[in-house]
Amino acid sequence: MDAQKLIDVSHQLMINKESRIVFDYFSDFRNDKLWRKEINVTEIDTSIIQVNTKIVEHSYLSGKVPDYVSTLTCTDLQPGKLIISESVPENMFWAKSTRLVEPISESKCRISYRIQFDIDIVKHGLGMALPKFFVSYYTKQTMKKYMNQLKKNLV
Repeated sequence: MDAQKLIDVSHQLMINKESRIVFDYFSDFRNDKLWRKEINVTEIDTSIIQVNTKIVEHSYLSGKVPDYVSTLTCTDLQPGKLIISESVPENMFWAKSTRLVEPISESKCRISYRIQFDIDIVKHGLGMALPKFFVSYYTKQTMKKYMNQLKKNLV
């Protein structure tokens, strides 16, 4: 991915919940519609997510693109701790998601969420390009809202 076109945003927060429970929820992409506002539905091609599972997300980008379909593959899974997914080469735009859960105590953990994507998806969704600094800022603010919603769902 060309650094000029790469948006790379991450955020983390603490949750007062057992890390195993948090990971089970956070790593199941089918739950994304419950905390990521733009997700319409997510399908997976296996009964449980594992390395090489195909993840198909239907998301709302804008009125111009109300059902953007993105196919990802689970590229790394460390049960109870880490899941990474990356778009398949056939996707129109590259994206990668990294979700990490770290236990702090028996009933507290830290979650980290990192998304990386091709800024050209914004132009596709809006019909015009936006400055990289603005897309990064907006994505960071949106990510904070989403993770706060995720936390509410879990506690």
